[in-house]
Amino acid sequence: MRKYTIGSYLIFAYLLILSNLNLSSSHLGVDSFHFSFNHIAIQKIDNLDLKIQNIKSVTKATATKAQVITNFQADAKPQATTASISSNNSISIGGKTLPIESAVVEGENFKDPGSVVRVYNRRFLFAHNTNNLFGNLKNLNLNDTFTVNLNGKIKTYKVAKKIIITKSDAEKYKTEIYTASFGGDFDLSLMTCAGTMIGNNDASHRLIIEATEV
Repeated sequence: MRKYTIGSYLIFAYLLILSNLNLSSSHLGVDSFHFSFNHIAIQKIDNLDLKIQNIKSVTKATATKAQVITNFQADAKPQATTASISSNNSISIGGKTLPIESAVVEGENFKDPGSVVRVYNRRFLFAHNTNNLFGNLKNLNLNDTFTVNLNGKIKTYKVAKKIIITKSDAEKYKTEIYTASFGGDFDLSLMTCAGTMIGNNDASHRLIIEATEV
């Protein structure tokens, strides 16, 4: 059974009234004229309903696309985490135990990590490439293990992937890096500078370690 909008029913009623008025003043071809007129009226209403449905579909598709773009842009920006990080958090890696503190968001990026390892969203750790911080990440090999203590929960991780990318690529894929999903599905990402120093405690590349929980 056809389903029409309220506007369609009003148009149909109007056309039907006109049909009856025209038929009352004519005695020739009444049956065929009545069938033809109603058939044309129904066809016009069908076409109108189809146009309305197409407009609704296009509007819905456009809204969905806009929502996807908005969600993607929102996910790409680091948001301040509400999870509290206690003062005794640490990472034991390469024979060293390093303190961990919460990352500080500045605009759409993170503030300089300073002299400690920073954590964001419990899945992303980053620090400077110095001897007393993440300078030893370059010596890690696949399947090497390390431990992370966050709020009294100690977890052991295994190196699953070791990647060096340019600074611009790290910016491009920061959403994946921040969520430990760059090049796969992992549990933790570690990142530090690599390549050539370019000033302001920065470098041309980034060394990324993707790890899985043991």
